Amino acid sequence: MEIKQIKKGKKNTYCLLLDNHIEEIFYDDIIVKYSLIPKKKLTLIELQQIKQENNTLESYYQSIEYLTLRLRSKKEMKLYLEKKGYEKLTIQKTIEKLEKEGYLNETEYIKCFLADAFRFSNDGPYKIKKRLIDLGCNKDNIELELEKYSKEEWLSKLEKLYQKKINSKHKEGKEKWLQKCNHYVYQLGYPENWIEEISKKVECPEDNSMIEREYDKLHRKWSRKLSGKELNFKLKIKLYEKGFSKELIAEIIENKK
Repeated sequence: MEIKQIKKGKKNTYCLLLDNHIEEIFYDDIIVKYSLIPKKKLTLIELQQIKQENNTLESYYQSIEYLTLRLRSKKEMKLYLEKKGYEKLTIQKTIEKLEKEGYLNETEYIKCFLADAFRFSNDGPYKIKKRLIDLGCNKDNIELELEKYSKEEWLSKLEKLYQKKINSKHKEGKEKWLQKCNHYVYQLGYPENWIEEISKKVECPEDNSMIEREYDKLHRKWSRKLSGKELNFKLKIKLYEKGFSKELIAEIIENKK
């Protein structure tokens, strides 16, 4: 088959019109490498080889564009190219080229990911580590980068999370509130011994107006069925379940008599 015409396409591509009226799109690198000019003749095997190489180059260019948004892990890149429909061999060649040129550097990726997660998320080290493992990063490499953050840095971050919770509105007493906070930060991936250490330092003043509202609500409900000591006992139990301290419960019941 013979190239009849060549014209400029989008970006760095050219459209070749062959004598069988079929059009092929190739990147300029391929055009130059194989001297694809009008009147040049190609066998079917040669055309297939050129198309395969062009496809690999297209995969590479799309990968570079994908990397302009942010760094990617090897696994992320592989999944991205699979979704684009590239063959396994093309993906393998593309990733090898990206690694060779330094575009896919796992150590740098982990370092940047960890820095962003530490600064802009509430996640603790365990959760961040799991996320990186899910992204295909090596466990040992992750731990090496995590070791660069001191325990004191993590504890400072953890303490700020508790303080933020203290400043937010809640309906529970101190004990129940603390339990919920502990569960919350545990889910974020902080070690239990760190949680225990910080929760002991946290000062969460109990709100008398809060227990008063809860007392009034419970009293309206249970005073229809109970009275006297039975009513007071039920109110104590219900308020204790909501996390209020025994001292505060005794005080509100005494004041309400």
